[in-house]
Amino acid sequence: MAMEFITASVYRECMWKHWRRAVKLGDTETATPEAYFGFSAFDVAELHFHMVGQGDGLWFRLKDGRVIDRHGKPCASDTSLYDQVVN
Repeated sequence: MAMEFITASVYRECMWKHWRRAVKLGDTETATPEAYFGFSAFDVAELHFHMVGQGDGLWFRLKDGRVIDRHGKPCASDTSLYDQVVN
């Protein structure tokens, strides 16, 4: 159980960083990262840092299979699209 909290804190920190950036840029007026993204850190299964056709970035893969980008937008959930570099 303790490991789940450590992992969730890492996910929460990533959510916080990208939510703060969106607030500073005027892209959102939501009061919390959870409101901005539509999920909590405990809903995240893993992070992806590369998507085929998009390049580097940050994508949250949720436990229910959905994938949300750092802007809070839904993305393709096909696992073969993430964290692989294709020439």
